[in-house]
Amino acid sequence: MAVAINRRLALAGIGAAIVVASAAGTAPEASGSEKTMRLTGTVSYAEKGLLPAGVLKIRLEEQGVADKKAKRIAEVEVKSSGQHDSIPFEMQVPRTELETAVRPGFTVRLERADGWLLAINPHAAFHTGDEKVSLTINPVVY
Repeated sequence: MAVAINRRLALAGIGAAIVVASAAGTAPEASGSEKTMRLTGTVSYAEKGLLPAGVLKIRLEEQGVADKKAKRIAEVEVKSSGQHDSIPFEMQVPRTELETAVRPGFTVRLERADGWLLAINPHAAFHTGDEKVSLTINPVVY
């Protein structure tokens, strides 16, 4: 019992020391660059030729929790003019959300202006920790 009380007192003391240090301004604050990280990459078409014109919706999601809707970590939309075989993208990702996510991965949708789905990435594209990613989409067959 004495050991448990001593542990509690020690932990309470550490917590108090952290609060005092933070209040005094001696604890370092995380700058904007430490709170988020910049991911860049490209989306290319699995078919030969150019990506169709439309809007690419690229999402980074927590995909590893069974029986639960994927939690969005970050999202970006990029327009495809229909004149390139790959489209570059960039997204700001909250670092703590990415580090605590269970199997974060990318989903990509290419939609026409009227919302008609043209292409998706049919396989999970899990985030490997790299700050530069390469994603491939396949046409949707109706």
